[in-house]
Amino acid sequence: LTQANGLAESKNKILQMIQRKIVNENRTDWDQKLHNALWVYRTSYKTIIKLTPFRMAFGLEVIMLVEFQIPTLRVQITEILDEE
Repeated sequence: LTQANGLAESKNKILQMIQRKIVNENRTDWDQKLHNALWVYRTSYKTIIKLTPFRMAFGLEVIMLVEFQIPTLRVQITEILDEE
């Protein structure tokens, strides 16, 4: 249980750091930016577990919308494999 509390505290510290970077100076819009902070956390590669929390939860990596506008190699390979 102690280890789980430490992991939760670590995650909360990271989320607070992300929030400090994206909320306004008065910190009045933190609740509106929380979704964005969670998205950043969930899609960021974690070296300890060697994958993203998103992949751990859903079994695949997220594809960002910008990757469809400016196709990355990963998106192009996925599209080719889907055609076959």
